[in-house]
Amino acid sequence: MVDEGYVISQVQVMEGVLNSNNVTVHSDGTSRDHKKIVGHQLSLSNGETFYLGYVPVACENANTLLDLSLSVLQQLYVTYSDFSFIDTHELMKTVLSKITSLMTDRAAAMKSYGRLFEEHVKSEIGGDVIVHFLHCSAHYLLGLVSACEKAVSAIECNFVREHGSLGRDKEKKFVHFADAKEIATFCLLRTACEVLGPNGDQKSGCRMDWVSFCEKSQIPSFKGNRFNCHFEAAAAIIFHVDKIKTFFTSGILNAPNLKLESVSCDVQDNTLMSIACCLALFFLKVTGPFWKLVNSSVKFTDFHHYFKMLDGALSRWSADPNELLNHDFICIFDDQMCAKSVMFDAVHDFASKCDSGFLTAICKSLCQEALIVTRRQLVDFLDDGYFTNMSSHAQEQLRHCSLTNLIGESSFGDFDFDISKRRNATLHNRSAVHRFKRIKTSKFLGRKSQSQTSRLLKIARKRAPLLRKENKEMDEKMKNAKKEKFIENQEQKIAKEINDVEKRSNLTEKVKKHGGPFSSHEELENFLKNNRKKSITFLTDNIKDEIRFQKFVVGHKNLKLGSLEEMVNYLKAVLQEERPFKRHCYDFEEI
Repeated sequence: MVDEGYVISQVQVMEGVLNSNNVTVHSDGTSRDHKKIVGHQLSLSNGETFYLGYVPVACENANTLLDLSLSVLQQLYVTYSDFSFIDTHELMKTVLSKITSLMTDRAAAMKSYGRLFEEHVKSEIGGDVIVHFLHCSAHYLLGLVSACEKAVSAIECNFVREHGSLGRDKEKKFVHFADAKEIATFCLLRTACEVLGPNGDQKSGCRMDWVSFCEKSQIPSFKGNRFNCHFEAAAAIIFHVDKIKTFFTSGILNAPNLKLESVSCDVQDNTLMSIACCLALFFLKVTGPFWKLVNSSVKFTDFHHYFKMLDGALSRWSADPNELLNHDFICIFDDQMCAKSVMFDAVHDFASKCDSGFLTAICKSLCQEALIVTRRQLVDFLDDGYFTNMSSHAQEQLRHCSLTNLIGESSFGDFDFDISKRRNATLHNRSAVHRFKRIKTSKFLGRKSQSQTSRLLKIARKRAPLLRKENKEMDEKMKNAKKEKFIENQEQKIAKEINDVEKRSNLTEKVKKHGGPFSSHEELENFLKNNRKKSITFLTDNIKDEIRFQKFVVGHKNLKLGSLEEMVNYLKAVLQEERPFKRHCYDFEEI
């Protein structure tokens, strides 16, 4: 029954595509249980969205992704050909001619995937065809997070160098909590959300106690919105900062664990809270309004108007961020997406109590890094950018396109929910159920006449076993591709081992020519003493060979090349001294 519903939904998708003038193909990938999965969706010029399900993939390179997309579309052609008696090749040409754009995230392979897809369309239908390649605008926020992390990291390093540790790092009991990969401010934001927010740390958290104490908590889940969670968390923590301090220090908690104590130490640190305050201001006036923008009805063709406001604000603030700190300036966009709130007032009230010079320096650094990312990732929306100066024909093709690829994210949300309910269902079964529900195939079938319904069910019974077989073959193809990759990796490893043996052998022969390899300080000293009249080039080349021998044959991986004096010191650090000897100081400029 599920397989038959899968077939009927394919007919529904094809009818929608054929009735549309322009189609955008969305694709997104994820991994579950160490298995890579790609999902496809179609958005049509009339506003409809069709979900095409999930397919397994061995590796997400451009050619593999292209083959997957074409195979998903090919299933639609074949099924609809049985229903309509239209030639499969003609259906393919018709559908490809309607695909005017692709939308993906910013994964490395996607740009090549877009180019290959366009080349395929040109080869099939001919003519001067353009398939526009669109990036998901929501992923720009991930770039902003990285930019702000870079800026904050530099600020923290400078502060620690001049004034000492920050937050919990001042206390010896947290010495084992140190994490070199995470900056202190971001650690505060994450741990505070884990112990106080929903879906947090069930073992070390105190969510229920906090909610009872606070009554109405604004602390978000750190697992929810990965695009905006750092900025949103900063705003919520600043909003609740006084209550958080009271909650942890007034004895309300009977036996707080180390994680709770670490959050308490961090929120008492004025420097960390000043940085968090700047991130909160960034949320209220930049990333929060931007998130509302990408989730609104604003279309891709209108985005350049908002980009000008964003770019202009960051440009001004990179030189003078006082506007960002101004309570009267609400946000970067001059429309209904921005409004003052209780949180807005609370954050500005906290900012007024901080060192204004320090806040200005932080905001300036944040805006400078954010501007670099903005102009790199959204370059096509600059005044001379591609999407700013589109032809009227291109604008018509993209008028239906949304700003984000979040339909792929929501599709995988359904996938995770289905896994929690049906652990052992096949990927094909999940795709069928997901698509049938999402595009409301039962309503589509209900709108058909009795004869059409009878014909659809007949085709569904015929095609269902074939589609199930095709999807099994796709699984087998994926497994075979993985096996081929395993063999390729194995061959590469063997080739590398052979190459390493040859390299070690050659290095051994080279160092033997000058009396090496050296095994002690004394041998190295004797070599330098006996060859002090030789040229600097001769000595440098031979010491380089010794360094390479120690690195690739002996295994001292941290050795590196440098000046002659530096390399001699590197060798001395790793060579075993056989017996005491008099150290000589050589003047390498005289050698």
